Amino acid sequence: MKTGLIKTMHTLAPMEIKSIIFAPDTFERCHALAVTVDKEEELLLIITGDFLLLKAPFSLFQPSPGSSSPAPDFSSPMVIDYGNAIKLGEYEASMDAIKDDCVEEVP
Repeated sequence: MKTGLIKTMHTLAPMEIKSIIFAPDTFERCHALAVTVDKEEELLLIITGDFLLLKAPFSLFQPSPGSSSPAPDFSSPMVIDYGNAIKLGEYEASMDAIKDDCVEEVP
């Protein structure tokens, strides 16, 4: 087992998870349910409502060039906005942007 995996995973509240899993619209099931970090592999691991595991490289999360946006802080990832976004410290990224650029795997 890899040692880089953080021992905790941040999840949505149970009622939010239920609303995503049982959503009639498949788009809603693509929302994030939980997130954790693999420090060794430099990956953000996201479980979606359709039970896929998304592997998003740290390099995907960069402030826009020339902006005053904060840098991502991978030490405390959170799922926010009913699974529509991931928060990394003060940095936020939408699931739409994340899922377009990462590898999907069936857990």
